[in-house]
Amino acid sequence: MALRSPRDFWSGLIFIAFGLGFAWLARDYPMGTTRRMGPGMFPFALGLLLAGLGMIVLIRSLLTTGAPVGRLNLKGLVLLTTAVLLFGLLIEKAGLIAAVATSVVVAAAASTYFRLSNAVISAATLAGFSVLVFVYAVGLPMKLVGPWLRF
Repeated sequence: MALRSPRDFWSGLIFIAFGLGFAWLARDYPMGTTRRMGPGMFPFALGLLLAGLGMIVLIRSLLTTGAPVGRLNLKGLVLLTTAVLLFGLLIEKAGLIAAVATSVVVAAAASTYFRLSNAVISAATLAGFSVLVFVYAVGLPMKLVGPWLRF
């Protein structure tokens, strides 16, 4: 069989790898039963579902014509990874508002359509939404402003 859609083929392989990886990691947690699920049941089932979706995408890549794989967007990869790492580093010391806002602006810079004004508006909106949902609605004990930003 000929590979007709390289993008779908590689996407399917990545889905399968991540799905099987999560299912394998979840096997150490107690599964429980279907009536009384343990903490390992959901990640195990989700991993298998992701691997199944990957199989569908992979098989589809052999049957339908699709786009070729484009070049690696190194700038986007680095900026998105940096945004996630910054959030993890800032959440305790700078607080929720600064962590979310900084992560959004850095992640937005990965786009070819990046505009600082739009990124700042998005950052403020998402930071406010995060405070409303996680601190007030859900009640998570998160610092809005951390010790780095207190005067």
